[in-house]
Amino acid sequence: MPPKKTPPQQEENDMEQIKASLANIQQEIAKMATQQHQILTLIGQVEGLQQEINLLKGELNLKEKRIATLENSMADSEQYSRIDDVIITGLKTKHRAYSRAAAKNFDRPRTN
Repeated sequence: MPPKKTPPQQEENDMEQIKASLANIQQEIAKMATQQHQILTLIGQVEGLQQEINLLKGELNLKEKRIATLENSMADSEQYSRIDDVIITGLKTKHRAYSRAAAKNFDRPRTN
């Protein structure tokens, strides 16, 4: 049996619907292409920022190591400067004896 022929007006309506659907699909594809371009741009920016973050992390690690080295060096220098210090213990002292002696020397007028 041969296919039934549709009236010409029905074919025109079908054709208009197909054209409208095709136009909608083209608009959606254009929107998707724009969004895809924006996404790719953002991905590029994120990758650049990630590289910068990694670089800054490396610099931070170097600075932290440098600070630790300087702190150790400072501690060693302080230790070395105290090597000749003498601590005297077990002596009885009079409180404020030194301050009284210093005050007596301060009250005397100086002669040149």
